[in-house]
Amino acid sequence: MNKDKIISTIRELGELYNNLQYFEEDPIIFPRHFYSLFSHHNTTYNLPIPNNYPIKLQDIEIVAVISAHLAWGRRDMIVRDIKRALDEMKWRPLEYIQGKKYRDDNTSLHRTIKWSEFAKICNNLNNYYREETTLENLTPDEIRVRIYGQKPNTKMANK
Repeated sequence: MNKDKIISTIRELGELYNNLQYFEEDPIIFPRHFYSLFSHHNTTYNLPIPNNYPIKLQDIEIVAVISAHLAWGRRDMIVRDIKRALDEMKWRPLEYIQGKKYRDDNTSLHRTIKWSEFAKICNNLNNYYREETTLENLTPDEIRVRIYGQKPNTKMANK
């Protein structure tokens, strides 16, 4: 393939995937939605907006962690189940985490992920945020261990 064809292909793919319509059916829509609310931009997504709730950086981080954890399988199912998790949180992630009243049962949230696993992640986030203000200081492996509660594994890909 020559250089011009490669450049043309990259541009075509960029136009296809770098548009908001593509993201409306992708898990990344959730942190983007909360970022739009945080930065006081109008959000064009058809997602709930929590009334009288000031969005914080931690809300975006929490939504990103949950979205990444559930991001395996069909995109439509992932989006559906992230919405279920956010509905449980009443679209107020940090407030939910700090409230420490997590849904904790063995029914499925997403595929093999149970609500009890979701509750452990929420508890880990709560413990972390009692000492720190942002997840930005964590390495991917530290997120795996401290937030997701998994064993360290330098050979495994991190989300």
